[in-house]
Amino acid sequence: ADDRPVEYSDVWIHSGRLRVTSLLLRR
Repeated sequence: ADDRPVEYSDVWIHSGRLRVTSLLLRR
């Protein structure tokens, strides 16, 4: 389960934030 590096998790979090921000901006 810990096959993925921590960096990958950080990127995933940033990606999610960008998606949320994009939705809010499109509001």
